[in-house]
Amino acid sequence: MTRAFAIALLLVACDRDVDVGTGYRLMADSPTQPVRDLDVLFVVDDSSSMGDEQDLLAGALSSFFATLDERMDGRPNLHIGVTSTNVGTGSDGGGGEVCSGNGDNGNLLVPDACSPLDRPYLIDVANPDDEAGPRVINYPDGQLAETLGCMTRLGTQGCGFEQPFEAMRRAIDRSTDGFVRPDAMLLVVLVSDEDDCSAFDRTVFDANHDDRDDPLGELSSFRCFEFGVTCDQPEVRVTGERTGCAPRDDSPYLHPSATYAHLLSDAKGGEGMVMVAAMVAAPSPVEVIEWPDSGELQLEPLCPDAIMPQASGLPAIRTHALLDALPRHASASICNTDMPSHLRGFANATADNLAGSRCLWATPFDSDDQRSGIQPICRATLRLDSGDWIDLPSCDEDSTGESCFTVAEDRALCGWTDSRLAVSVEGVNLPGERVRLECLQARTAE
Repeated sequence: MTRAFAIALLLVACDRDVDVGTGYRLMADSPTQPVRDLDVLFVVDDSSSMGDEQDLLAGALSSFFATLDERMDGRPNLHIGVTSTNVGTGSDGGGGEVCSGNGDNGNLLVPDACSPLDRPYLIDVANPDDEAGPRVINYPDGQLAETLGCMTRLGTQGCGFEQPFEAMRRAIDRSTDGFVRPDAMLLVVLVSDEDDCSAFDRTVFDANHDDRDDPLGELSSFRCFEFGVTCDQPEVRVTGERTGCAPRDDSPYLHPSATYAHLLSDAKGGEGMVMVAAMVAAPSPVEVIEWPDSGELQLEPLCPDAIMPQASGLPAIRTHALLDALPRHASASICNTDMPSHLRGFANATADNLAGSRCLWATPFDSDDQRSGIQPICRATLRLDSGDWIDLPSCDEDSTGESCFTVAEDRALCGWTDSRLAVSVEGVNLPGERVRLECLQARTAE
């Protein structure tokens, strides 16, 4: 599409009462070849209320692999690791002995009761020397779900100040043993009955403060809400409903959720190769109550007593904000015990992302509403095998036979998206390994 034609289309957009002032937005970030490599990190809450949830998770993992294998016409090349939400509260932090120091520190964990592995994560990949031969595995043959189920049963002796985002970061940053592969899609699965409390200043866990009138208030997970979330109501330490709750970007103690979205994107060279799935409570409704036994401030649990322990299922405001900050995400309620259904949903979303990594994750501006489908205005860059990035011309503009890009409807591949559009690199004169696509984003004028 020529620059002059694009300008003309923008003028037409003005006549159609459409605002394209939002400019270009990244809508695809994909390898030019199909993705078959998948790294999976489970971050599992190991606090005292998580015993039932861990058992349910372990028993449902077979449904995840069965769905993934079916959707992908065979198993992807898998690396799978597990870590806990316990990264400690420091030498003087609260939460008791189980929270001392750095906890599990984001290390990949294999409990002693599980089958011994040659490394702290599972491998199930095609034989590089014989694609049709037996797969390379490091667990007892035919027991992938059972072995992973044992690994996710981390017990309930972990810290009650759950920090899954920080545990995730440390697990990925420390992946010097090959767990996270550069060309693999990364799936992070968060399983917790409380919200994230990842702190850059562990003073927030100071045990010397344990009174409602103290600067930090009572020593409980309510601190994670008070200092990590902001709501419409300015008074925090009073009971009552809260509305408009969102992560607090100016927190003096906790990292903003968006920080971890950026870290994930940077770890994979772009947000198109990352997916986060979370099994947590909903972000609302939010109500501050006094806990019946202790009188301490607490959030009203969202899980009914008959389904989960009384103190579980606290509103996961920060966790859902992380999901919303990433284009590829999925969620399910920890309050619902149908974990096979949850994991099938996660597997379907993962398969969509693997097979449809070229699909646009947002709907671009339609430059011609008189024609069927969406006629986008896009620009693309191609990363060459050398690592250099070059501007990639549209195939509509370039007829020289060099590499160019097209954006077209592909319902079979991208039917799970709103746009149904996929980007493709045509021509092979400039072999590349990754394409990034930006398109004009439409915004309906008020």
